[in-house]
Amino acid sequence: AAAAAAQAVAGERKFLTGDDVEMCVDTSDAGVGQLTAETVHKDSGMRIDTLVVVHGNGIHSVHLKQLEKCGVYETSMKWSGKHVPGSPLTISVAEKITAARISAS
Repeated sequence: AAAAAAQAVAGERKFLTGDDVEMCVDTSDAGVGQLTAETVHKDSGMRIDTLVVVHGNGIHSVHLKQLEKCGVYETSMKWSGKHVPGSPLTISVAEKITAARISAS
């Protein structure tokens, strides 16, 4: 039940290609353990580099750098091998429209 005390902080889960994603996880009441995270693009099964940063006092952040592929991603976060509440998180990524991609008609 220690994992039940770790909690992913809900936030914006819709992003554009090229965005960096950061999620906060509070494990301050979870006891001794380690946070691990893994992200997968659901359609392709492609694994995405997922970095866990320890800030101290049980606060961690999970980072995804510059998601380039549109679609749905799933980030699983585990405290000592057990999903934290709210995990896995679903993240939607849509194509970023830039001025260079807009043509006048």
